[in-house]
Amino acid sequence: MASLETQRLVRFLRSRGALVHEDLELFARSPCGTRGVFAIAPIRHGELLIRLPRGAVLSACDGEDWMPEHARSASPLLRAALCLLREQSLGAASSWAPYLETLPDEYDTLENWTQAELRALSGTSVYEELRGLRDAASGDLVGPARLLWERSIAPIVAQRPDLWPDASVETFLRACAAVRTRGFYDTAPGGGGPYMLPAIDMLNHSCKGTATSLVVERDETDLVFSMEAERDIEAGEELTHMYDHLDDAQLLLTFGFVSSAGEGALPTTARLSLQAIIDATDGVARRCDLGWDIRDGWARKVEACTKLLAAHGGKVGVSSEEPLPDELLTAVLLLLLPRADFEGLLQGEESIESSAAFPRVPLLDRTLLRGEPELATAAVQAIHHLVRTTLRRYPDDQSLQPESSSTCNRRLQMAAVLRRAEQKALLKTQEEAVELLAIAQAEDSDASDTQEDEEKKNPRKIQRS
Repeated sequence: MASLETQRLVRFLRSRGALVHEDLELFARSPCGTRGVFAIAPIRHGELLIRLPRGAVLSACDGEDWMPEHARSASPLLRAALCLLREQSLGAASSWAPYLETLPDEYDTLENWTQAELRALSGTSVYEELRGLRDAASGDLVGPARLLWERSIAPIVAQRPDLWPDASVETFLRACAAVRTRGFYDTAPGGGGPYMLPAIDMLNHSCKGTATSLVVERDETDLVFSMEAERDIEAGEELTHMYDHLDDAQLLLTFGFVSSAGEGALPTTARLSLQAIIDATDGVARRCDLGWDIRDGWARKVEACTKLLAAHGGKVGVSSEEPLPDELLTAVLLLLLPRADFEGLLQGEESIESSAAFPRVPLLDRTLLRGEPELATAAVQAIHHLVRTTLRRYPDDQSLQPESSSTCNRRLQMAAVLRRAEQKALLKTQEEAVELLAIAQAEDSDASDTQEDEEKKNPRKIQRS
């Protein structure tokens, strides 16, 4: 039989037109103490698990009449947080009280980490995302939600104490954390969100062995969220679903956790900035005698690399599964090439000076290095220097002393998982780069290739001045 907590929440949801499978325990605990949703009896493939119509969904995305005009221009996430904050301020008088009681009191989102805990993320892509968010007075790292409170939200709630009588930065951060970690979006064209989905938001994340996924049904009169069993589920088995296709850094930034070992998460990605790539390549080239000046046309080379990586936020991601992506190799080679070859690759026979904008920036592959050991050596040295410089950003594990609290220890462990996975990816990038030398020194095994075919593989022989 389901627990009293589950029975109470289910009664509340059914009063709003929802359906919840009778063999679900919503407040179960795993052997390690984590709360999750478990089956208390076998559930067959195809059975409806949870169905929530619009009346059982808490959201501000439709534009609440009570919300002040100057708050309606806020982002959907902030409007949803303000909506949740208002309901929480009502306490037991809120019509959503049975649901609000299920929300956690604490969250591991980064706004709640101490400065010591955040320093444990030094060097990681997460830390690089946060390093620009600092308190103007103390210089401490702060999350985006805290900055938004100080800059725009605090004045809004201060003007309407009737709506938010007990609002504070702490209650606002909890509301934002609840929406960020538990809110769902309708990703179909014209869809909205975030939506707070009672019971559904209690399923834990996994990328492997999931039992269900979210289905959104829309028509002219209603919006329905549902989950069905996508396979047979055994009694005592936890039901999970995948929140999104994210790596550990993105999971930590969004939800406040990293994947468990063997969970099947996307590979952890270390992100390298274009400026770091430029600095490493420039530094190595200055120490190498390539036979040409790589800084001839330097501004245009940097511009081409900027365009190449624009879609990726000016960064290249490397992982253990893809340690040397084409974008990284292309950026390094564009910076190292003689000006004539650079021009030829980007615009064929037309000089790049005849056009202010690049029509395209092609991805280069390793065949460009065939028969060019000097260029390959410089590329390998640049990549190695880039990796060594990046690895210095990470703190030594010995310098991070855990505090006594279990919360701090858990957060430091998550930071360590992320650091080590990114470092592993970077070291794999170094290993992969060495293979470029073998390609450069290899002779063409197919002597019957025509000159035209050879030029397709290696568009221009490197021009030496």
